[in-house]
Amino acid sequence: SSIASDALRRIFQIVNPSSAVRNGRSSTSISQIFRLQSRRLASRTTANYNDAADKTPLSNTTASPPKFPQEAFDKLFIIKSKDPPPASFSDWLDSLRSNDGSISEELEHELILEIVNSRNRRLMKKTTEQLEWTDPESIRLLIISWTKILREPRRGAKLLLDWQRETQRFDQMPKMGTYRLVLTGLAQEPRNSELACEVLEEICEQSPRLSPDRDCFHRVLGACSNDPARAEETLMKMIQLAQHKGLDVMPNISTYRLLFTSWSNSRQRGAGKRALELLRSCPVDPDTLCYNMVLNALANEGDYEMAEEILMETLEAKKADRVSIYTIFKAHEKAGTREAVVAAEEFLDRIGADRDSNHGLMLPRKFNVPNARTYASVIGMWAKLGQPKRAWDLLQELEIKAEQPGGRRYRADQICYQAVIGSLSKGGAKQVKQNAEKAQELLESMASRFRLNAVTCNTVIKCWTRAKNPAAAKEQVLDRMVDWRVSPDIVSYNTIIQSYARMGMVQEAEGLFNELLSSASTSASEVLPNSRTFTAMMMALSTKKSVQSAEKAEELLATMIQKYEEEQWDTLPDIYTYNTVLRCWCTLRDGKRAQSFFRKMEQDVKPDVISYNSLLNAYYHNFEKGVSLVEEMVERKIQPDKVTKRTLLHVLTKDNRVRNKDQVSKETTERFFS
Repeated sequence: SSIASDALRRIFQIVNPSSAVRNGRSSTSISQIFRLQSRRLASRTTANYNDAADKTPLSNTTASPPKFPQEAFDKLFIIKSKDPPPASFSDWLDSLRSNDGSISEELEHELILEIVNSRNRRLMKKTTEQLEWTDPESIRLLIISWTKILREPRRGAKLLLDWQRETQRFDQMPKMGTYRLVLTGLAQEPRNSELACEVLEEICEQSPRLSPDRDCFHRVLGACSNDPARAEETLMKMIQLAQHKGLDVMPNISTYRLLFTSWSNSRQRGAGKRALELLRSCPVDPDTLCYNMVLNALANEGDYEMAEEILMETLEAKKADRVSIYTIFKAHEKAGTREAVVAAEEFLDRIGADRDSNHGLMLPRKFNVPNARTYASVIGMWAKLGQPKRAWDLLQELEIKAEQPGGRRYRADQICYQAVIGSLSKGGAKQVKQNAEKAQELLESMASRFRLNAVTCNTVIKCWTRAKNPAAAKEQVLDRMVDWRVSPDIVSYNTIIQSYARMGMVQEAEGLFNELLSSASTSASEVLPNSRTFTAMMMALSTKKSVQSAEKAEELLATMIQKYEEEQWDTLPDIYTYNTVLRCWCTLRDGKRAQSFFRKMEQDVKPDVISYNSLLNAYYHNFEKGVSLVEEMVERKIQPDKVTKRTLLHVLTKDNRVRNKDQVSKETTERFFS
């Protein structure tokens, strides 16, 4: 006892954090000291016990293992006050368990508790693997840690099931509180239905020692929130236990709420129909939540017709609320057809009609519908169908209603405006100019009411570029984004530069590109050019058809590689970038320079069919060279396409050295393009 106490005292003195820092010891070295001193303590205590046993006659000796003194338990609090690394507790526990002596349960529980409080998964896993099933308190500590502290209820459930199967003594078996704890943890995370049902089955098998109540079943149903089949099995089990064993677990309204929620969250085909069948056969009076869950199950399948029928029943039973109305619009949106959107707009008219009208729904005033949210649903549906005109008209109608007395509920939110702007950016080619003007009008209206973001501004920029007016995109949106307290991103610049390039406005594209490049050179800039930016600028240069432009494109390519390697910019050139530079040379019809760059790019990327098609254009008057290029394509297993055929035959018509062109054209077609 005195040897053990002295050894422990030396250990406790060593783990003073301040002394560890002064001596240059890290947490790892402190852990090693714990391990070493604990082994010495165990060996000295065992040796002392063996010496005493050798000096005692066998007839008077009772072979009992030495116990660590109570002082060791008291000294544990000294360790805790010194705040040693968590691994030290695990090492000490291993050393104490490995010797021939035994330790008190209090000391072991304190060590495990310290490991649990450390939230160290590695130590927890190690302690769990070395667990003794005869210590229920330690097992329960670990289950609590896995389930509540580390948020891994599956580990806690598996440990609980192993505990029940490995324990033989009645007083060491898990109690009902532990089962409830695990079921609660499983219900808080998805995909735990199978394990929760297994835990419930284990409880039922322990009858009459354990008796499940309705609360246990509800926790299992919570874990089955995405597994309606198991939820129904659990419901049937409740009914069977209530009828045959007399348990007070007969399903109530809360039970059916959980069941309908499971079908509502399910994405199984026919989930809405099955939920409706259960609603029809429900032995208790369904409440508003039950009806809404069934409506949501129908909405997930886009069955808006059936959903509207159920809504009418719900209104008659006075079980509907505002969520019920919103769910009907969700059903129309999920259907995603023109017929569904027309039906949604008709439904919008019905809920907004006067109470004295024949087709209006008699909705309670507290529902406060229609409102901006219901209009936003229909506007979004028209926008997704590519009907910006109808979406625009509904938004105008909404704004008129918002200006009338009592029209606060009709005030359009950002979602309404963004849906219409997004639809305008995808509208037909005939109305691109009008769509851009409307999008600009909506953007300025939003700027006066809401905080804009870069995505909305970029969408309006896209509207202007589709209208072939990049100058308006720059002047009316990009240059004003700072005034709107919106930071332009790289998409803002790339969209405008690409539009300049497509329209051959090289000077404007180069000016915006240089502006971006100069701002990126400052350390405070958050917008850096990427590979799309450089490629767009190269595309603009290819329209000038000059040697200077082609050479400048090659310089930009070298800059891209330099910025990528030295400053980690997102400018790694790809095959599309190389093809754009190659196009600059090929438009000059300079086959020699184009061929030179082509062989150079082969060292970095693998040419594709576009690369060869561009190179064919460079040899517009040399049919023999064109044929050799196509042969090279076939040899590299690059399939020639329609553009290859058209380009090669065009080269044939321009090469005056070839005779019998009709015959050669026929033979070429049969050879490469049959």
